Amino acid sequence: MTYNIPLDTMCHNTESQKSRGIKVKRTKTILFGFTVLSMTFMWSGCANKAPQLPNIYYEKESNTPKLDTVNTIEVGESIYEKLGNMSYSVKLDEPAEVLKSSGNDYDYNPAWLLLGPLAPVAGAGLMYMNGENTTTAATSSGPLYLRKWNNWTVACNEKARCIVDAYNQNTFTHSTKYPNENLIELEHPIQYSKVPTFSPNSSVNSFKYQALYEGRLGSKIKISFREFTNNMAQPSFTQDVEYELESDDTALVGFKGLRIEVIKATNLDMTYKIVQDYN
Repeated sequence: MTYNIPLDTMCHNTESQKSRGIKVKRTKTILFGFTVLSMTFMWSGCANKAPQLPNIYYEKESNTPKLDTVNTIEVGESIYEKLGNMSYSVKLDEPAEVLKSSGNDYDYNPAWLLLGPLAPVAGAGLMYMNGENTTTAATSSGPLYLRKWNNWTVACNEKARCIVDAYNQNTFTHSTKYPNENLIELEHPIQYSKVPTFSPNSSVNSFKYQALYEGRLGSKIKISFREFTNNMAQPSFTQDVEYELESDDTALVGFKGLRIEVIKATNLDMTYKIVQDYN
């Protein structure tokens, strides 16, 4: 089996990258021929001690939608969602085919990025191939968490190989091995989305508050309030509340400090705005 491993590519916009704090490294692409057996030997020859990784990124607080904005949602959808101390995992917006480098079917961008579940050493890959054109951003131990390093957003495998969003624009543009700050430009940028994920650190008190619209019956609307804490798949608290609409089908309703101004409500959807956050 032959792998075309791009140890580096010529970085473009060198001066622009330097101005953003990116140390640019220039090397050549080298062709290596080796078997799976020799790959296993090379990786297993590394130190047994788990390498240190950048800190997982936590967002202290976020909410959707923003206060005082008019929104319309359908029955069963979220009226309001508030997150606290949440980390973020990676959702790929690119099919697996885009992640491949030019060359034969075994070449990837870079070679360690996309090795699949049959990688010789657990954790050697950063993303798994699930099928012809699908990938999962994950390591062998769980979700692929976003981390903060310098002013970059990064995602790293268990061998401290990292892909880097150097400009914090939801696009991985470079790669490196932590803590080496010499970034290598990816052959193809990789777009991704941030998925709110409960913290893997049990000492961090993550939470999610959610209000769901459950429809209208006569002159009343029903809203379900739910609270999730510390990585619980099921809500730790749920309360369904019915509210009486005014004669013009509007209302100002509340729950634990949250204030929702109902502009219009039907059995299909509700138009509203959040005028006050939870206490």
